[in-house]
Amino acid sequence: TAVPATQLGTREMWSSRAMVKRMAVLAKKMHSRDTRPRKYTNAPYITHPANVVEMLKSWGYSADDDNDAVSLAIAWGHDLLERTKVTLDDIVAAGFPESKRILGGIRHLTFDPSGTLTKDAYIRDIGEGAHPECLVVKIADRLCNAIDFCMIGDVSAKDYLKRGEPLFSRIAECKGAEAIGKTHWK
Repeated sequence: TAVPATQLGTREMWSSRAMVKRMAVLAKKMHSRDTRPRKYTNAPYITHPANVVEMLKSWGYSADDDNDAVSLAIAWGHDLLERTKVTLDDIVAAGFPESKRILGGIRHLTFDPSGTLTKDAYIRDIGEGAHPECLVVKIADRLCNAIDFCMIGDVSAKDYLKRGEPLFSRIAECKGAEAIGKTHWK
């Protein structure tokens, strides 16, 4: 069931900083309704998108930069479609209609367990076809998950990162470590 747009906010244009803040508010509001805790840490789920955002910020991403703000907004919203009742239409109604990069990024990062792709094929698909703002969010997401595995003593972190190889290969094609610092790739 879709969440009524009136519960998400109104349509308006925002600065880059305001756009990131608005997506953060939306993510916090919608994830707070999800009573399932984060499976690795048992923390409220919103801690995961917040950690992904913090990782991007530690790489130099800023809400004051238009391109960086797209990645930060995608990071806040990257699990909304998987974990909540929010739809892309709800996100548009919340004021993000002009941002095809944000909507496309969130859609591209959403794994559909009932779909035709396996989890590994989904990762390959992101590695092959994601725009840079989306790819860097998925890499931060992957690293945050691996960190959570390590925190609980799960030995599968190495295998989990290895299965993300298509993502890391794409970064290497885009000027390697230099590319992860900014999404303005050529």
